[in-house]
Amino acid sequence: MNIENLTSATNEEEQCTILANILNGLFAGLIPPEKLFSPDYIQCSDGNILDFAAFTAHLSHVREHTRKVDFEVIDVCICADRLAERHIATVSHLDGKVSKLEVYVFMRIRGNKIVALDEVSRVIEGNEGDRKLASATN
Repeated sequence: MNIENLTSATNEEEQCTILANILNGLFAGLIPPEKLFSPDYIQCSDGNILDFAAFTAHLSHVREHTRKVDFEVIDVCICADRLAERHIATVSHLDGKVSKLEVYVFMRIRGNKIVALDEVSRVIEGNEGDRKLASATN
């Protein structure tokens, strides 16, 4: 799975499925971040800025502090080098607690890699502190 598969998909249902597979594979450690993200990648999550190194630290942090994160992509809209999407992230915590976050994302793509991502999230199940996981690095 890669960004080219996503941008060449012919309908939104297919795009949602491909993006969910990409996100699930990325957070499970099955897809290396350098396959999807540019080295000059920058992310703003709920006002917190992460560069590529901080983002890879974020992925490690999430893997170490959760049992699993499962992504369900609800909406995708692709236009030229931009992608907007909305997903639900279901987080299974180490203590058995489950939380859900709804996330709105806007990405810029260059050369089949994500170069920028802005996202806002809200907790729809769990406590407001669970929202910090969206950009936690340590």
